[in-house]
Amino acid sequence: MTARVVFFSNPQSHSVQKNGSRLKAFREKYPQSCDIALTAQSPQQTEQAFKTIAFTPQDHLCIEGGDGTVQRSLSALLNSLNHAKDCPKISIIPGGLTNQIAANIGLKSARDQHIKAALSAPQTGLHPTPVLHVQSQEAAPLFGCLFSSGAMPFVTQYYEAQIRAHNAGGQAAIAATLLKVMSGKRAERDKVMPPTELSLTVKSQDQTRQKTGPHLGTIVTTLPSLMMGLDPFWNDGTSGPLRLLYASGESRRLLRNLAGLWLGQKPKDRSADGLESYRADHLDFHYGGPLVLDGELLDFGGAPFSISATPPLPFVTGRKP
Repeated sequence: MTARVVFFSNPQSHSVQKNGSRLKAFREKYPQSCDIALTAQSPQQTEQAFKTIAFTPQDHLCIEGGDGTVQRSLSALLNSLNHAKDCPKISIIPGGLTNQIAANIGLKSARDQHIKAALSAPQTGLHPTPVLHVQSQEAAPLFGCLFSSGAMPFVTQYYEAQIRAHNAGGQAAIAATLLKVMSGKRAERDKVMPPTELSLTVKSQDQTRQKTGPHLGTIVTTLPSLMMGLDPFWNDGTSGPLRLLYASGESRRLLRNLAGLWLGQKPKDRSADGLESYRADHLDFHYGGPLVLDGELLDFGGAPFSISATPPLPFVTGRKP
């Protein structure tokens, strides 16, 4: 089958709504650059469209939108394939309110020269990267890049209610909200992100760990960094594609530890402050509190779920490895 270039844009993404689709403008300038152009208003429409296309490894899918769009697109794409090895090449064009995924494994910007670079020499800018596979008996599998329980979902809800409603937005606003909460008194912190009960099994080639009781939050990703370059993980010498940060309900000195990580102070035991970090192959959650995957709130109704990693997928950034 001949290789196809597919442009997918979410018209509801922040930048697309505000400034128009850069993929659409690119296609109008260079009509030979694209074989199929799609938009979709819902995850269900996206999944149906991707099933109809029947992607092959020779194809190239360009996704325009923010983190939520990427998560919904990856879920629709991977659920439409028989196996991850059938995945087409993927380029992510930043077009949302937050673009953490694009900053790591996507295009540098939505400018024409960066789209051209990704399309003209995809093998040059190939960055194979696994993504998260979130599985529950209560829902179809989900695929994304940044999962969190507890604190981050609470902050996301607070941000949506208190900040985004007043037209302030983006990664900087979310980071500022998080810093404000963490720098305050424990009582104030617990109002915004209270500890919640969690049972978590962490499996790796080396060993199995069990975490039970109140926890402040977890963060799980396969990405090399999070918002604004922050990398709140250590113990990267251990095995496993999943990077996990676990904060117990008694976590303290959050701002001090965050500042240390931002400054690159990695090899430090933070368990006395209720913070632990691991590499893992598989995570099993029994948890009924708030969950977020790439900015999208999840609800499994309290049913157990697991997180693993896909094989590396062929992301094309247009940048040299």
